[in-house]
Amino acid sequence: MADRHAPHPLTCSDCGAGFMRRSRSGPLPTRCENCRRWLGNRAARTRTKVYRAASRDARMAVAVRCLDCGAEFPRSGAKGPIPERCTACRATWIRATNAVRARRVSGDDEHPAHRAYQRRRRARALRSYGMTPAEYDRLLSVQGGLCAVCRRDEVARDRRGRIRPLAVDHDHDTGAVRGLLCANCNVAIGYMDDDADRLESAAGYLRDVARRRLHIVERKG
Repeated sequence: MADRHAPHPLTCSDCGAGFMRRSRSGPLPTRCENCRRWLGNRAARTRTKVYRAASRDARMAVAVRCLDCGAEFPRSGAKGPIPERCTACRATWIRATNAVRARRVSGDDEHPAHRAYQRRRRARALRSYGMTPAEYDRLLSVQGGLCAVCRRDEVARDRRGRIRPLAVDHDHDTGAVRGLLCANCNVAIGYMDDDADRLESAAGYLRDVARRRLHIVERKG
């Protein structure tokens, strides 16, 4: 009588491939090692899916009561912490919180967040001219902190009433920085299309008008 525990080839009932029995004890295997491993992984994945679905359903079935309006609302998702407010109250709460934070930060020039925001904004604005904040400060020091044209301090103010920094004047054709100007001089040069002849003609016109007015006054006297 043949020994049923002796090593002999077997055929897998799933894939039909031949395989050798690896153990002499226990019943004869009906599947090869690869099919048994795949079947075990599939069973584990099935159990995981079932558990996750049941856990998600249990979390979604929790009745949540809004802290503000007191109404019950369903969860919008199974992941994350349980929300404290309904959708409408949460939107209102976010707007109010952001408004309070914005007033606190913008109203205090010494607030770290405000200073950091101003530094980032300044660096971003100067980057469009190919300058760094250090280069801007160096050019401002060379000009003595005054406008390069009128040699006066800046008088324009922003919406909060603060004096604006001098504007960066640059060549629109080459992009090269020419200097720092006050708001009035910068706008005037822009309206004249950066044309030196037009600016000189405008200066001559103003001088001629002043002389003619003086001559007329002298004749009347």
